[in-house]
Amino acid sequence: MMILGGAVVVAAVVSTTPSLLADVLVIIILVGILRSFSAPPIVSASWEMPERTKVGTDFDVSGTVTISRGLGVVDIELTIPPQFDLVSGNNVHAVFKGLGNFTTSYTFRLKSLRRGVFDFSSLKYSYYPTLGITHSIKSALNAPHSLNVMPNVPIVPRMSRTMRSDVVRSATSFSRMGPVSTDFDSVREYRYGDPYKFINWKASSRLGITGKLAVNQFIREGTKTVMFLVDHWKPSVKGVGEENTFEFSLALVLSYSRMLLEAGINTGVDLTHGNDGKKFGMVLPGSGMENFTRIRNFVMRAEPEPSVRSGAPSSYEFTRIAKETRASVIFLTSVSDLNVDQIMALGRQLSRASRKLMLVDVIPYGTIAKYKGPLFKIMLSKPIAIAERQDIYAMISRFFTIVSWEPVDEKVGSAIGKLGRLMA
Repeated sequence: MMILGGAVVVAAVVSTTPSLLADVLVIIILVGILRSFSAPPIVSASWEMPERTKVGTDFDVSGTVTISRGLGVVDIELTIPPQFDLVSGNNVHAVFKGLGNFTTSYTFRLKSLRRGVFDFSSLKYSYYPTLGITHSIKSALNAPHSLNVMPNVPIVPRMSRTMRSDVVRSATSFSRMGPVSTDFDSVREYRYGDPYKFINWKASSRLGITGKLAVNQFIREGTKTVMFLVDHWKPSVKGVGEENTFEFSLALVLSYSRMLLEAGINTGVDLTHGNDGKKFGMVLPGSGMENFTRIRNFVMRAEPEPSVRSGAPSSYEFTRIAKETRASVIFLTSVSDLNVDQIMALGRQLSRASRKLMLVDVIPYGTIAKYKGPLFKIMLSKPIAIAERQDIYAMISRFFTIVSWEPVDEKVGSAIGKLGRLMA
């Protein structure tokens, strides 16, 4: 239109028609003003929320949005992750942007439903110009802001905190954290930090031209060591929504690890790995509430792995530390035909490395039945679920002591009590 107006201006000048020239100039100026009002808006935003909260806790989100340029309606939406419930207020607003700059503030309340680290950086907006000279615009604005949702630690009654056994055993076992004894354990390759006095020169000479050194490894004496290994292969995760076997396993790890650390027992945790060997990090066995903080942060970031895995499901580092510490290993999974081969591979891998292997079979059917009705609760009861697993239990019992746990009907303390009696 402005090009056409310019052509008319040239024609008016050539034809020496002042009235036509004035009309065309007014039209050009008006079109220019309308174009400036229809320019894409410039949107900036900021919001305030706590950096940390707990599962099941409500918290407020306050946002401020500033819009410059443009003339029309702007729809604004702060994206909420699906693991949160909108308690009050609204995260979506429609505002009218007038001639001047526009600023609006809003507040809404959320409830966290799941532990983890979540991103609140995406602000979506749609612009609909009033004059209709330009098309509507949809865009997004990124302002990084993360929220750490800390997991809840189930409180176990004192009567459930049993770690006594009918079998009389020594109160101590081997540990990598205690002082070195004079009892020889094995010969292994030298690692950075090993004392030079432990170098085995005869064994090193047999390594030939490789230039590697061998050291004698001696048994360390100290407190007991317990290591948790959580199955995070996604096909093994069963349940409804946030009430699934993986979440129940993490809750058990949190509650039991806190009890063990309070009792002075070195505790560590790791996840199984996928077929790509990806390392998801591991909390090394340690003592004190500092290690519990590490475990809690580890659990907060743990997620199921969707890829198909093969071979032994524990990392080399986990197996090595379990062997060095003579640890009791607690493997948490949901036993099925899908993962029985991996469970057997893990048993073969850890049977010579750990002092005792225990498997917690987290049975998910009570969770499913809770949402399906009383008939399904009977059909999916724990006795029926265990009966279906008898053939698999017979296979894996070669390596593991099995504890069946139905989280809906049995509290965390029940599973901890069974494990405590086995470990004592």
